[in-house]
Amino acid sequence: MPSTLVHAAFSGMIAAALLGAAFDRRSLFVVVGLTAAADLDAFVGLVLTAGHRTVGHTLVLPALAALAVAVDERTGGRLRSRFGPGGVRVAWVSVFAFVVSAVGLDLFTPGGANPLWPLHDQFYMIDGKVELSNRRGVIQTFVDLSPD
Repeated sequence: MPSTLVHAAFSGMIAAALLGAAFDRRSLFVVVGLTAAADLDAFVGLVLTAGHRTVGHTLVLPALAALAVAVDERTGGRLRSRFGPGGVRVAWVSVFAFVVSAVGLDLFTPGGANPLWPLHDQFYMIDGKVELSNRRGVIQTFVDLSPD
């Protein structure tokens, strides 16, 4: 499992790459803070049966956040009127960084993540490799493409 520092650093790189003129200390804190907050679900196991990489590592949270930003933009843009166009950009980059850094990185760990919790209680893991061979070409072991 990547540490919280790795999640934060990866989301910081995403913020630096995608925010453009909206990149400043405050926007970096928002993007990195939201991504790092996903690891707070390690403490949920003390209270609920759901543990680490379930409650905070679900794709339901960024889907709801994206829906909220989209609805806000359609219905009057309170986010835009309060923080300007940079605030909307920070919101979208935060959603993207959460999906890639918080959920995506943990899918590549041996324990996987539960990206559809609470809709479907199943851990998923992406496991495999991609190789380039001078005899067989590109070899990937993520998906079995051999005939039955």
